[in-house]
Amino acid sequence: MPTTRCLFPVPALLVLACLAAEVATAVEPPNASKKTSKVIKNDAKASKTAPKSSENEHNPTKSGKKAPRKAPTKQMSPEDEARAVMKALRKPEGMTLELFAHRPMLENPVAIGLDKDNRVYVVETHRMRRGVPENRGFGTFFLDEDLQIGTVDERLALYKKWADKFDGGMGWFSSHGEQIRLLEDTDGDGFAEKTSLFAEGFNDPLDGTASGVLIRDGDVYFACIPNLWLLRDTDGDDKADEKKVLHRGYGVNIAFIGHDLHGLTWGPDGKLYFSVGDRGFHIERPDGKVLAAPRRGAVFRCNRDGSDLEVVARGMRNPQELVFDRFGNLFADDNNCDKGDKGRLVYVVEGGDSGWDMAYQTIEEPYLTGPWHREKMWHPHHAGQPAWLLPTIGWIGTGPAGFFGNPGVGLSDRYDDYFFMCNFTGNGGIEAFGLEPKGAAFAIKDYHDFFKPLRASDADMGYDGKIYVADFGSIQWEKNGGANSHLYTLFDPERIKDKAVLETKELFANGFDKLSDERLVELLGHPDMRVRQRAQFTLADRGEASAEKFLPVALSSTNRMARIHGIWGIGQLAQTNPELLTPLAALLDDDDMEIRVQVLRTIGWAKRTDLGDKVTALLSDPEPRIKFLAAITLGKLGHHAAMDDVFAMIKQNNDQDPYLRHAGVMALLGMNDPDAVHARAHDKSPAVRMAALLVERRNHDPRIVEFLYDEEPLVVTEAARAINDLPIEQGTPALARILERFTQRPTGDYEPLVRRIINANFRLGAKENAQALASIVSNPNFSEVMRREALAALADWEKPSQRDRVTGKWRALPERDGAIVRDVLNESITKILSTTSGNLQTDVAKLIGKYDVNVDNDTFFAWIADDDRAASTRIAALQLLHDRKYPKLDEAVSISLEDSQPLLRAAARDVVAKTDPERAVNLLEEVLTSGDATTAEKQLAFVTLAGTQSPEADRILAAWMQELVGGSVPRELRLDLREAAHQRATPALASSLAEASKSLKEGDLLTRFDECLSGGNAERGRAIFVGHRDGQCIRCHQIRGQGGTAGPDLSKSKQIADRRHVLESLLDPNAKIAEGFGTISLVLDDGDVIAGTVKSEEDGTIELITPEGKVLRVPLDRVDERSSPKSLMPTMEKSLSRRELRDVIEYLSTLPKS
Repeated sequence: MPTTRCLFPVPALLVLACLAAEVATAVEPPNASKKTSKVIKNDAKASKTAPKSSENEHNPTKSGKKAPRKAPTKQMSPEDEARAVMKALRKPEGMTLELFAHRPMLENPVAIGLDKDNRVYVVETHRMRRGVPENRGFGTFFLDEDLQIGTVDERLALYKKWADKFDGGMGWFSSHGEQIRLLEDTDGDGFAEKTSLFAEGFNDPLDGTASGVLIRDGDVYFACIPNLWLLRDTDGDDKADEKKVLHRGYGVNIAFIGHDLHGLTWGPDGKLYFSVGDRGFHIERPDGKVLAAPRRGAVFRCNRDGSDLEVVARGMRNPQELVFDRFGNLFADDNNCDKGDKGRLVYVVEGGDSGWDMAYQTIEEPYLTGPWHREKMWHPHHAGQPAWLLPTIGWIGTGPAGFFGNPGVGLSDRYDDYFFMCNFTGNGGIEAFGLEPKGAAFAIKDYHDFFKPLRASDADMGYDGKIYVADFGSIQWEKNGGANSHLYTLFDPERIKDKAVLETKELFANGFDKLSDERLVELLGHPDMRVRQRAQFTLADRGEASAEKFLPVALSSTNRMARIHGIWGIGQLAQTNPELLTPLAALLDDDDMEIRVQVLRTIGWAKRTDLGDKVTALLSDPEPRIKFLAAITLGKLGHHAAMDDVFAMIKQNNDQDPYLRHAGVMALLGMNDPDAVHARAHDKSPAVRMAALLVERRNHDPRIVEFLYDEEPLVVTEAARAINDLPIEQGTPALARILERFTQRPTGDYEPLVRRIINANFRLGAKENAQALASIVSNPNFSEVMRREALAALADWEKPSQRDRVTGKWRALPERDGAIVRDVLNESITKILSTTSGNLQTDVAKLIGKYDVNVDNDTFFAWIADDDRAASTRIAALQLLHDRKYPKLDEAVSISLEDSQPLLRAAARDVVAKTDPERAVNLLEEVLTSGDATTAEKQLAFVTLAGTQSPEADRILAAWMQELVGGSVPRELRLDLREAAHQRATPALASSLAEASKSLKEGDLLTRFDECLSGGNAERGRAIFVGHRDGQCIRCHQIRGQGGTAGPDLSKSKQIADRRHVLESLLDPNAKIAEGFGTISLVLDDGDVIAGTVKSEEDGTIELITPEGKVLRVPLDRVDERSSPKSLMPTMEKSLSRRELRDVIEYLSTLPKS
């Protein structure tokens, strides 16, 4: 029989907010690194006895040798282990892969950085789940308060409040620390012989996951929330002896592990840029200004000494890294939210908002992640998308981590101006892509795999032309971090000999400070972007006199990049002396678009307000990027005279390019004239009105209410978003009242608006608001989704959630008088009943029961007798009649007991158990022994028996428990029976339960969980698959095109119909790895080592796909040793209950068989 493989090789819970591709713990003999791995030729000469085949084959060459089918894994040295792993890695043609370091020289590398001597600083995490909690999984008790706190000190107070939840109390939060290792290749052989501990001890309770490092001239910038650190080694002993906090206040929230401080890089303006995930920030600058945004990710910049901290953009979830291209455009790789969305490439621009808020993560089905999914906020630009956010320019992977750009040397021409992203996910590694202009922004092109499969957490280009790649290794969930962490170099052996590469290495090693001004000017045109930048920075550091050096290059050099860096150099100096920028104004008419763009940037840096008119003229430039930068610059200048021109640009754009619209909004904000902006609230152009609205949103201007009466629905919807989501409380009454405008026409396309109208009425809480909600329920013009939401709001009226119904943000409401809803329903119930059906009527029946609404009970009796109604509706009606002590309840029960719907029959027995326990016991015993009753009926019979106070009920349960001890209870009933016995807990049942429970602790894993194989509820299973906070299956697996790509697409799995296989995959993901996800190494009987991804294993043969794409067929009796590939998926044994496991298995079994 074929060997089956694990469906779930990747974790549903993420470390560092990402997943990783599994590189197996490989097996080689101790001297394997000295052997040459034989690559079998694709012909019959592969072996003297090889049959002809279209695939490569390894066949026995030693007569009679019979090795075990699966030889045991042997312990290897870390170096041999690393070199075996390397054999399975796919790299670009012509490139060489070398091992730079292996454990224990490094562990759990999250980020790396290189200094001028190509020494590698490795940021290691040791606090994941051992000092750093999160608000999901084992930290859900934090959630409500985490949605309210706003400073890191408040987070510390939360830790102290809940300390008893952790082993060791507050000591748990300081039990482990983060550190920075320093690796050095001392003899130039490509391998690090020296490792030292550069900095350690970052184990304050508030410290997070260390996630970023950047080195410049001995200054080591280190990101570890709540602080941005500046470290220095002043005595040359490779240890930081100076530690200075530049800022404190990052990581306000607990949120998720790894959503920390990172992304350190230098901008063309000479400033330090970096990012934080949705743990948010609250930072008090020395001048008293507060920068704050709890639960939101952001990008910052500051001077080299930490001063003048600014927020550049916000609304990201976890932007791991930042990269500038050679033209000064900034990009971030932002992570998806674990609910089936994609990672996103963010074009980071001044004032940009990507839309994310941590509260979205906590919203469960049926409104999963709230507007993030429902309003397609994570999608590229589309009609109807929220106008207040800037959409992604493209999707990138499912676990973006490290991110770097081609500096211009060391790689083939194909990769000029390309980006490289570490996709920290199943079968992940480094992926490459380029960008091309699209309007005022960009679009992704040529997205492809570059170096896989490995768990690449970070990568960067060294000054020697080599790509340094950190492989996090196998995640040890209980022990924290990687068991086989490695650091590789990947390079083109010919290109690292190029003059430009060798020169780059020498320049950084020797330092730029010693170079003459003339040499620095010459280097402004160097092929390597890093050399150009450092030459620019060094020259700028020499003071204003350097402007005379930069200017001729900027004005007339034939080297385009030299001109750009010359412009940037003057722009750096002009930040303290704006007059230095004057000669560059003439370049606003340059023929080269990029030159015009860069001059606009520097005018903004220097805030040359007198150049406002010249900048304004560029609003009519034919190039969208020129218009974009011109508008952004006008905002920085606050050039009020350009207001009409900005509105003209906005009108011309007509909301087609969201980046141009954003630039116009930023220009208007900078002009700081709210009245003049509001005067456009009734402009004939919807685009102009939209822009005015967006300005007022940013200003929290209560006059935004006027846009609720706009004739354009998209404008109305955007106003509703601002009023509800920010919120602007003054606008809530008006938002509630506009319902009347939408009652006479279908509103299926206006769900975002209607949802907020419902919430406004819900929050106001007066009788007229309850009447508005009831009118939605009874109006077929509204979608079923919105009618059910209105019903849910009425049901929650008395004890409202403290979280906003639309956004999930904390927005407390007091308890209210339910009599208001009762009165309204008494007035409107006839119409409601006549206009609803299906699920709506089920919800209505429950609502009637909740508020004891005055309705003729005969109506519900008729529902029960109506075979055409949904079973859920009839069940709700039966329960309602029971609660209201309906005189003809017995008749209703009799009808239900004879009905063809199993769940209605089960509900009838439950009603009987409440009114006539003895009769119920007989009915329940009968159904349990019936051959005609469905499994669901029998399961529910045990539930009813558990709640029936009768000695006979105990007798029946005891008898069944004896059957369970004897092993004769059908598998699909065992779990329900045990739960019923546990609930009753009589001495006899307790004894039987203890005896029966022995089987849950003995035998192999599948035997202990055998009761989970059948009897589940597929509908509940789907809900768990999509929305379970701990399981998060959809984060990694797709079904019918929805979900993540870190693991196999389960709707295409060959083994999805095998329940035992699915159960094993959930409980022991390492047992068998899915095809295409298990990378292993094999040591053959002749000592050869081969590695690849398992394609299949059956009939005594294993098939491997090599990194070159060839298929090797290897007889298992030739395998002396083999590695055991490890799945990245943690066991679900503790994450899901047995009932949840059973439901998930049932759901997956309903998928179409591939």
